[in-house]
Amino acid sequence: MVSENVSPLTAEQLLSALRTLGAETVLDPEHHEEGDVPMLLGDLLAVVERETAARVDTGEDPPVDLSRFMGAWRDRIGRQYLAETVLVHRTRRTLYDWSQLPGNGDVTDPLMRVLLAAQALLGARAARDADPTGLRMLREEAECELAEALAELRRARSADGPA
Repeated sequence: MVSENVSPLTAEQLLSALRTLGAETVLDPEHHEEGDVPMLLGDLLAVVERETAARVDTGEDPPVDLSRFMGAWRDRIGRQYLAETVLVHRTRRTLYDWSQLPGNGDVTDPLMRVLLAAQALLGARAARDADPTGLRMLREEAECELAEALAELRRARSADGPA
């Protein structure tokens, strides 16, 4: 297992990693504070995810590269609660990123509703020790979004007419 050290990365470390990967970032002082760590993390994540999409073939049979990729991710993440937190953030990013693509973002789209439900359920799971009322609200939100997604799919099927 890889070390579970989660000490914060510095802006200098992130800029160095980006330079090493050939994705040097210059911070515009008018738009970013010096050492804008969240922006640099997003930049680094985009570089890594782009590379992952280019190199890891999810359709490979058997999925050797995908299995190695996921195993390395799991080994690096380590602790359960940290993995859940990362997955909650990933789901939020996926929902946001999907909604920003041209033609997406319609909250009645069944896919958007399923992503909203997944975000609520992952949030509830990761916040097991939270206030029971808040957890119940997250579960109810997920249930509502899934019901609406099913209703939208049924409406679309009806609009398509008989097969």
